[in-house]
Amino acid sequence: MVRVKTITALYTCMLNPVTEPMIEKVLPALRKVVAEKLYDRGYTQNEIAELLEITQPAVSQYLHSQRGYLSKEIKGDEDLDKLASEITTLVTTDGSKNDMESTYKEFCEVFIGKEDFYSLVGSDKDFFYDI
Repeated sequence: MVRVKTITALYTCMLNPVTEPMIEKVLPALRKVVAEKLYDRGYTQNEIAELLEITQPAVSQYLHSQRGYLSKEIKGDEDLDKLASEITTLVTTDGSKNDMESTYKEFCEVFIGKEDFYSLVGSDKDFFYDI
């Protein structure tokens, strides 16, 4: 089995259930958390960039807290952090696209279910479809 193309899989599953605020605010926060988890596992910035299909300078910005400001919301929530860990594992193993999409959809559902979600992303409930 070939490793999932991360960004493609994430964008594919995001286009159905959620809209712009998730892509603009939550996805960067998830990338930051995943980049940090990979870095903690000993991956270099170049390796992380390849796995996440982003540039090395973007990885550096994530690791130095210049992007992904909602990451503290992910790390501070046991369920979201666990799902971020699962996504990190899928990125580094031979996980299937379906596994990635399913885990990311669950991540989106949990994040949207947070009591303060709409204030975190600066949007109104009307911007979101039912998942």
